[in-house]
Amino acid sequence: MIKSDEGDAVPSTNLLASTRGVIASLEAGPAFKGAAQDEFEQKIRRLERATLDVPVAQRAFRNRTYGALRNYSISAAIPTIGEKTTFKIPGSAQPCTNFTSLTATVQYISTRAIIYTDDASPPGGFTSTDFQQIGDEFDALIYPTGVAYFGTPIDLDNNGRVVILYTPEVNKLTPANNPGGFVGGFFFAGDLFPSSGVNSCPQSNVAELFYLLSPDPDGTINGNKRSTASVRQGTRGTIAHEFQHMINASETIRSTIKHEFESVWLNEALSHLIEEATGRVLKGIGPAENADFARLSSNINDFNAYFFQNFARFRGYLQAPGVNPPTSAEAESSLAVRGAAWAFLRYTADHYSPNGNERELTRALVVGPDTGVVNLVKRTNAPFDTLLAGWMVANYADDLGIPGLAQKYTYRSYNIRSNVAAITTPSRTYPLVVNQIGTGSYVSPTLQAKSGTGNYFQFARPAGAQARTFRFLNPDGRTTASFTGATLYILRSQ
Repeated sequence: MIKSDEGDAVPSTNLLASTRGVIASLEAGPAFKGAAQDEFEQKIRRLERATLDVPVAQRAFRNRTYGALRNYSISAAIPTIGEKTTFKIPGSAQPCTNFTSLTATVQYISTRAIIYTDDASPPGGFTSTDFQQIGDEFDALIYPTGVAYFGTPIDLDNNGRVVILYTPEVNKLTPANNPGGFVGGFFFAGDLFPSSGVNSCPQSNVAELFYLLSPDPDGTINGNKRSTASVRQGTRGTIAHEFQHMINASETIRSTIKHEFESVWLNEALSHLIEEATGRVLKGIGPAENADFARLSSNINDFNAYFFQNFARFRGYLQAPGVNPPTSAEAESSLAVRGAAWAFLRYTADHYSPNGNERELTRALVVGPDTGVVNLVKRTNAPFDTLLAGWMVANYADDLGIPGLAQKYTYRSYNIRSNVAAITTPSRTYPLVVNQIGTGSYVSPTLQAKSGTGNYFQFARPAGAQARTFRFLNPDGRTTASFTGATLYILRSQ
């Protein structure tokens, strides 16, 4: 599977001491990722499901493991700095057969990573200090967090390391004259497949490999200038995101039973979860601590790298909850659906993790072999309707100060109102759309509700007033409407 990070407009990366300074930065900051990444994501995901046959990789891995039909590289050799290697980068159409060969040079070797740059990279790229910082962050933060939450990468090349390749081939995925949005990078599961044999992937590098955006200060590629600072900052979360996809694909291939790649919405939700989990580890915030914006944004660089994207995507859901169900296949193309999927998984992990341990839940989800909703329900031992009801109520009720509210109707890990309101300009208010019902009829000719989500309504009844009766009517205003499978949840807020 080709997996790539996707995001919304990321603000300035200046380190700011005060919350007011952070807010000013959020107002003025340039855009990162967004539409370019989204477009790439839609196209490549359709291709991955059509071109990769999981049993082929499973059989090849088993044969390698037991010493027969060695379809994979078994070299444990670790290159030296300055050594050159040829890689094959998948194209955006028929990636296993439509690929580009390139030569790259080793720039840094850490305990868990080998960092290469494409020899065709534009001038003015990363320094040796930059490469060391990238490798050190991967070793000390991203790798151990990803392993703790999901398991280990498959390590086909037996060197205990992940290859991080900065290449202008990724820069080319962003349309011309689009300096504010970009494709940050991706992982391709074809690199974990055999490169020869029936239904193999000739493109495969037979290695655990990320492809990342190259710095391009002069905008030599498609006229899009990419400073070293912006690429470094903009791909920190990308590396964490893609690492989950790598481990997820690894677990699928390692499985000894029939297995499919994870459903898009859950696979993406897990990658978005590890972004913020990595940020929490970096900042020393425990999984169950109710973190607000002031705490998360004490270092704006870290907030932008690991938290901003998830809250921004979720903001899109809150602005149109009825049409962005978290478990929808539209996670392939919709940022709002991805935001909902992350928030739904985040809420579920808060309240339904086995033994109260969210890492136990995420590791179980990655192992499968079930996928999607079936996987989530089995691993939480909770009905889907229960998960969805609690989450939808929490989206409104979290940290609202409702007396006597059961904890299951909140997020344990975040003050969700504080964080989303802080990045919502210019109002700085929580953007959940709540439809107000007055004393007369409520009519909305445009309101929609898709399966797996719903809309929010609010009405008031003065103390001592008569009870109110509500009916859902068809457009004729007389006959009762029928909503097969629909459920109405009522929350008394005062």
